Amino acid sequence: GSTDWTVVFEEDPLFQLSCLNRFIYVKSVENISGSIGGLEKVHGSVSTVGLAASPTESPEMVKTFARWGVTRICPLGSMQKPSLSWRHDGRPALSDLVTWSDWEI
Repeated sequence: GSTDWTVVFEEDPLFQLSCLNRFIYVKSVENISGSIGGLEKVHGSVSTVGLAASPTESPEMVKTFARWGVTRICPLGSMQKPSLSWRHDGRPALSDLVTWSDWEI
């Protein structure tokens, strides 16, 4: 075995801070309320949520996570592949490094 990365599945819906460095907790919850309730300990630290839900459940779940402060919600499997236009933690990835000049004609 190797400790290059670690995935821990827990039935307990309460999240805790991980030791980082390729370490993730995976939780299974019955509903969105159970998920948000278990996240209070990490509120303000979650930037991305990988979502596996039906098309009818997804819109309400996305709204709930966005209201809670999550800035990126994407399908499972694409969390590490954001688009170039992605806003890291809600901020533009590159435009903060650019000085723009407007030409109004």
